[in-house]
Amino acid sequence: MVAPIQIGPGINIGAGVNVGAGAAPITGGTITYAQMNPPVIPGNQLEDNTATVNNPIGFTINDGAKTGVAVPALTLENQTFFTNQGLGYFAASFGPGSTYSTATVHITYVGGGGLVFFVDPAIGYPATFNYPFVIA
Repeated sequence: MVAPIQIGPGINIGAGVNVGAGAAPITGGTITYAQMNPPVIPGNQLEDNTATVNNPIGFTINDGAKTGVAVPALTLENQTFFTNQGLGYFAASFGPGSTYSTATVHITYVGGGGLVFFVDPAIGYPATFNYPFVIA
């Protein structure tokens, strides 16, 4: 039998060290590169067939009239989250290095394990969107 380790006064644990089960899992509403069913291809997952793709970091939409994004491989948790959330306009945040940290997205389809959303066409384009995306 191994005795449990106890951490008491005078012992410091530095930043980035997790005690316990580890980092918290990604919660519903967070879209990662893997859920895009890589590789991401302009004209496939991205409505803008002139988009610039930087797999696995993100992509740049060049045509502000074609802002649709298909996410065909949602996790089971996200399938439940987005089904319960429903269709409509939502706030989205984007990963580091994105042109905009937040924007409004319009979710127009949820089903078949995926979803489709359109980024607000009124923001300036070209615009880079890096993973992860959080839609709430």
